[in-house]
Amino acid sequence: MNTPRSTAHLYKPLKDSSIRLITVKPRRKYGTKIECTLQTATLDNSLKYRALSYVWGSTSDPKTITVNGREFNVTHNLFEGLQQLRESMHGDKTLEVFPVWVDAICINQNDLYEKARQVPRMKDIYSQAREVLGWLGARPFLDPFIEGSPSAGYDENDISIGALFNHVNSEAERGNFDLNLIRTAMSLCKNVWFTRIWVVQEVVLSNKAPLLMANKHVTDMDKFFQFIKSIRVDPNEGTSMKNLTVMPAGSLWVTRQERGSTPVVVHKDRKTLATSLLEVIKIFSKQEATLPVDKIYAVLSLVSTERFPVDLTPDYALPLDQVHHAYARFLFEHTGDLTLLIRSMEKRDNIPSWVPDFSLGISYVPIPKYLAHPSFSADGHDMTIQGYHITVFTEDLDPAPRPD
Repeated sequence: MNTPRSTAHLYKPLKDSSIRLITVKPRRKYGTKIECTLQTATLDNSLKYRALSYVWGSTSDPKTITVNGREFNVTHNLFEGLQQLRESMHGDKTLEVFPVWVDAICINQNDLYEKARQVPRMKDIYSQAREVLGWLGARPFLDPFIEGSPSAGYDENDISIGALFNHVNSEAERGNFDLNLIRTAMSLCKNVWFTRIWVVQEVVLSNKAPLLMANKHVTDMDKFFQFIKSIRVDPNEGTSMKNLTVMPAGSLWVTRQERGSTPVVVHKDRKTLATSLLEVIKIFSKQEATLPVDKIYAVLSLVSTERFPVDLTPDYALPLDQVHHAYARFLFEHTGDLTLLIRSMEKRDNIPSWVPDFSLGISYVPIPKYLAHPSFSADGHDMTIQGYHITVFTEDLDPAPRPD
């Protein structure tokens, strides 16, 4: 959306300890243009800022804001998020006025080297933020990837969300609730924000419960899911809370809860690092990503290690197959988990057949790990594993006809 030439004036190289933040200015008396300033700050525990978590949405209809007095294009969904953030900070004052970290603006998206260097820093950016704000959209029941989605029922939906969030925020008595509140809550759980791969680390790594913002309404994510967890529903209504844990929204919340109750283990050897990495790749492999390589890069911050092997360092300039090759070899070599072969059936040029396509998702399949002790050729192209000769098929027969 923004060309290297159009943004060259905004970005200077970042030091290792620095990040960029935007300040969203109050709305002028006459005008609706969003005006921001971009500045550099040292990332430490004293820095007070808000990290915005959102879905980029369609890039086909960019909107223009100003950053340091220059025009800057953002997606429609981010534009609406910044609009509401400005109103909530400077208008009705429901949110404190903080500088904001927004990846689309605070990272030079035209600089592949800078993007790669910022990936390992996401852990610090989201864990040190005073607040993580999850923007579900101005029309949170619609898909922000579909521009021009119909807005029929918008006012009615907004009233329903307001009633739900007011109920959640009041921490009213738990138990049986108005069915409209339940339906609204379950509809929000299907919001596309919960399905995006980058949202995983943004939710899980936040020190405090992220805030969920749907249009102008805000609630605490932990309170929201505690509300859902406590619902007792008439089975005749067809709404089952058991389904929540298999939805992306439920998986996110469960992972956040588990991380908060489990001591963080720093993996110092490759075997435990590979085992932990494969686990998070599998858990969140169904999450969506605009760039296929982010199905891997976006979960790296969930694995605690002193450093990743050099050949696994994020690099957006590398071809996707090369990234998949490097990660596949590392995971096979140090876990022996053959379930990765299930996604290795599709022949691709210039890449070994055993390398899985991580962008398709990795499933849990009970293949015994103790059978797998792979070894690799010097160039890393050929993988050898032990097998057993069971029998030989000598003839292929047609299936017997079914009896009438």
